[in-house]
Amino acid sequence: MSILSPMTPRIRGAGPKRPQSAFLYYAADRRPSLRIEQPGLSVTDTCRVLGEEWNQLDDEVKTPYNEMARVDRERYNQEKGWV
Repeated sequence: MSILSPMTPRIRGAGPKRPQSAFLYYAADRRPSLRIEQPGLSVTDTCRVLGEEWNQLDDEVKTPYNEMARVDRERYNQEKGWV
Protein backbone atom coordinates (compact mmCIF):
# COMPACT_ATOMS: atom_id res chain seq x y z
CA MET A 1 0.00 0.00 0.00
CA SER A 2 1.44 3.33 -1.00
CA ILE A 3 0.62 6.64 0.59
CA LEU A 4 0.21 9.50 -1.84
CA SER A 5 1.47 12.88 -0.80
CA PRO A 6 -0.53 16.01 -1.64
CA MET A 7 2.09 16.77 -4.27
CA THR A 8 1.46 13.50 -6.17
CA PRO A 9 -0.34 14.31 -9.42
CA ARG A 10 -3.66 12.58 -9.94
CA ILE A 11 -4.15 10.51 -13.05
CA ARG A 12 -7.01 11.80 -15.19
CA GLY A 13 -9.50 9.19 -16.27
CA ALA A 14 -8.53 6.81 -13.47
CA GLY A 15 -12.07 6.58 -12.07
CA PRO A 16 -15.47 5.94 -13.60
CA LYS A 17 -17.18 8.57 -15.69
CA ARG A 18 -19.43 10.77 -13.55
CA PRO A 19 -23.20 10.42 -13.97
CA GLN A 20 -25.14 12.84 -16.14
CA SER A 21 -28.07 14.84 -14.82
CA ALA A 22 -31.59 14.58 -16.19
CA PHE A 23 -31.15 18.01 -17.78
CA LEU A 24 -28.07 16.86 -19.71
CA TYR A 25 -30.03 13.93 -21.14
CA TYR A 26 -32.83 16.31 -22.12
CA ALA A 27 -30.38 18.76 -23.70
CA ALA A 28 -28.68 16.02 -25.71
CA ASP A 29 -32.08 14.84 -26.96
CA ARG A 30 -33.50 18.29 -27.74
CA ARG A 31 -30.43 20.20 -29.02
CA PRO A 32 -30.39 18.80 -32.60
CA SER A 33 -34.03 19.73 -33.25
CA LEU A 34 -33.57 23.14 -31.64
CA ARG A 35 -30.60 23.84 -33.92
CA ILE A 36 -32.80 23.02 -36.93
CA GLU A 37 -35.67 25.19 -35.66
CA GLN A 38 -33.40 28.14 -34.82
CA PRO A 39 -30.14 27.78 -36.78
CA GLY A 40 -28.87 31.26 -35.89
CA LEU A 41 -28.58 30.62 -32.14
CA SER A 42 -25.16 30.80 -30.57
CA VAL A 43 -24.02 28.06 -28.21
CA THR A 44 -24.79 30.29 -25.23
CA ASP A 45 -28.27 31.14 -26.48
CA THR A 46 -28.95 27.47 -27.25
CA CYS A 47 -28.10 26.55 -23.65
CA ARG A 48 -30.24 29.38 -22.35
CA VAL A 49 -33.25 28.26 -24.41
CA LEU A 50 -32.77 24.64 -23.33
CA GLY A 51 -32.67 25.72 -19.68
CA GLU A 52 -35.82 27.79 -20.05
CA GLU A 53 -37.61 24.90 -21.77
CA TRP A 54 -36.48 22.48 -19.05
CA ASN A 55 -37.86 24.73 -16.32
CA GLN A 56 -41.23 24.93 -18.12
CA LEU A 57 -41.60 21.15 -18.59
CA ASP A 58 -44.11 19.18 -16.54
CA ASP A 59 -42.84 16.42 -14.27
CA GLU A 60 -44.55 13.90 -16.54
CA VAL A 61 -42.37 14.96 -19.49
CA LYS A 62 -39.23 14.99 -17.31
CA THR A 63 -39.84 11.43 -16.05
CA PRO A 64 -37.91 9.55 -18.79
CA TYR A 65 -34.90 11.86 -18.37
CA ASN A 66 -35.01 11.48 -14.58
CA GLU A 67 -35.08 7.72 -15.05
CA MET A 68 -32.03 7.81 -17.33
CA ALA A 69 -30.20 9.93 -14.75
CA ARG A 70 -31.16 7.51 -11.96
CA VAL A 71 -29.85 4.53 -13.93
CA ASP A 72 -26.63 6.41 -14.68
CA ARG A 73 -26.21 7.30 -10.97
CA GLU A 74 -26.63 3.63 -10.07
CA ARG A 75 -24.01 2.67 -12.66
CA TYR A 76 -21.61 5.24 -11.24
CA ASN A 77 -22.17 4.14 -7.65
CA GLN A 78 -21.63 0.50 -8.63
CA GLU A 79 -18.40 1.29 -10.52
CA LYS A 80 -17.23 3.38 -7.56
CA GLY A 81 -18.00 0.50 -5.20
CA TRP A 82 -20.49 2.48 -3.13
CA VAL A 83 -23.36 0.01 -3.56
